[in-house]
Amino acid sequence: MQWRHRHREAYVPRPKVEKVSSEELAKLLGMATRFVSKSPVLAELVAKVSVQRGRFYVFDTDGYVMARITPLAGENFLLEAPRGDAWSAAKRGSWQTVLNALNRDKRGTFHGLGALIGKGKSDRESPQAKLREMGVPVPVLAEPRHWYLMHRTPSIIETAPEKALVGFSRFTLSRLPPGPGHRPRSS
Repeated sequence: MQWRHRHREAYVPRPKVEKVSSEELAKLLGMATRFVSKSPVLAELVAKVSVQRGRFYVFDTDGYVMARITPLAGENFLLEAPRGDAWSAAKRGSWQTVLNALNRDKRGTFHGLGALIGKGKSDRESPQAKLREMGVPVPVLAEPRHWYLMHRTPSIIETAPEKALVGFSRFTLSRLPPGPGHRPRSS
């Protein structure tokens, strides 16, 4: 064993997809569609739930995959969130457990608006719940997560060659290195 591999955890293989009959898939798809339509958060954020290759995919209103539900052996299911080109496991359990985990997400794995569904005092006092009471629509509450996801890397918005400044966002500016023909200021 090499030194760099001694602290690495043992490889855990991905769970195998359980073969489910088409009648059972249709029944579970109907249950998921009804669950989404009854949820105050998911009804506004989820465009459709579909079955592809024996797995359930939950699509948001922009057409992106929000979550994937994989049937496992013994009436268990695995809820997964997209992470780049891979999938990250979020919750295992029965069909109702997995759907509730998708609905009550507070960490931002799927939508981060689980506080709107919670009944506890801390959930009622959350900023999302207060904004929702003031009439802010659910997609607008979910928008900052999408906005930050799309704007993680800085991009050049404007340049000013005479001052050699580049705006990376509305709030910060960085100085460019001197270009050709640039004369330093005399002090």
